[in-house]
Amino acid sequence: PVMWLAVPNQLEISGKAAMALYILRRMMGMVKGTSDLILAVRGRMIAMEVKTTGNSPREDQLNFAEWCRRCSVPYHVVYGPAEAIDVITSYLMETE
Repeated sequence: PVMWLAVPNQLEISGKAAMALYILRRMMGMVKGTSDLILAVRGRMIAMEVKTTGNSPREDQLNFAEWCRRCSVPYHVVYGPAEAIDVITSYLMETE
């Protein structure tokens, strides 16, 4: 089994409401640069940043990747669903 969740880091609104929501999310524990997906695959946590072709992680996302590395949490940048599925499949096969 694979458990996953999407991290809602994007703000779909602007102006004062966006700032208030940003402050609230930070108070609730939002970490800037957190990967788009957090997965648990057979007891192992995996962080996955999803990018479109030609894009690369921002500085805050690279900082989160380094935090993952220091905590021995695998971090992957994937470009599309097929790559994400390949990463998950490889972890499932490793733990069989």
